[in-house]
Amino acid sequence: MSLVFIDDFNAVGRPAQFDGEIVDLGEEIPTLERYKQHTIEIVIDRLIRKPDLSRSRVADGLEQALKKAKGMAVVAVQALGDRPAQELNFSENFTTAEGDFNFEEIEPRLFSFNSPYGACPECHGLGTQAEFDPLLIVPDRSLSIAQGAIRYFVYKSGKEIMADHRVAMFRGVAQKLGFTLDTPLRDLTHEQFDRLMYGIQGNIT
Repeated sequence: MSLVFIDDFNAVGRPAQFDGEIVDLGEEIPTLERYKQHTIEIVIDRLIRKPDLSRSRVADGLEQALKKAKGMAVVAVQALGDRPAQELNFSENFTTAEGDFNFEEIEPRLFSFNSPYGACPECHGLGTQAEFDPLLIVPDRSLSIAQGAIRYFVYKSGKEIMADHRVAMFRGVAQKLGFTLDTPLRDLTHEQFDRLMYGIQGNIT
């Protein structure tokens, strides 16, 4: 496997790569089309993977590439057998050469669940997440709201289905969504039931 360390075109006397083709700058510089975007790179080192390959040479080549290209480097891996050629991009700038992904400089607080910077944005560092389950809120959709379909608002004593202010609130919701408190929830459309469970925008009374 051959490795080629490449950085931006800012060195003279080295082999260069013009649009993916290796060129010896000491012999001839290719003529480039004026109005076409070109990729011009300098080859820092060429390495062949073998048992006696020095790790320090690999590190030195990558270090030079990152230094000359202001924190960006590419390792071009040549094709071998059924494995196609590929380019591996490396960056010291906490961002990618393609796309808009970037992140902050790595520091201990990014790995602490007790810190807002490192905590999971979904559970906020708690490790658990409470989710709303309509099947537990409305276990029997054959009932209407007036009959106590929404289990959360039914008193354990069974004397009253829900307080007066809640009746007024759900009456306003039902009117806005186009049904009544006596409508079995199984007769609601998917949109009506979804908005009843997860809320609606604007005033209801």
